[in-house]
Amino acid sequence: MTTKLVLSPAEMDSIEARFLSINIFSYPDKFVVPHGDTVWEVTPHTTYILKLSRDNQQKMIYWADSLKSSDQRATDLRSVFRFVITLALQRPEYKSLPHARGAYQ
Repeated sequence: MTTKLVLSPAEMDSIEARFLSINIFSYPDKFVVPHGDTVWEVTPHTTYILKLSRDNQQKMIYWADSLKSSDQRATDLRSVFRFVITLALQRPEYKSLPHARGAYQ
């Protein structure tokens, strides 16, 4: 099941501010965490494809988040993702969805 989930302008501004605070437009198009800081490898892992635009700037970032590490850029990016997910989980559109069924919830 899907739902249309629309964030408020204030929520979108908060997300934008967090992305800008980590200097998201300086991330490489394919973000790879250095292996030297690896704490463990995760399987299965989350893969992100971000399409960002602001003013005349366009950015697309691909990240297979399979290495959990203390790398600051990875930590910062995960923090922004957690913030966005938290906003989505609080929306009535999400709360009205039926409970997930299956192994990965």
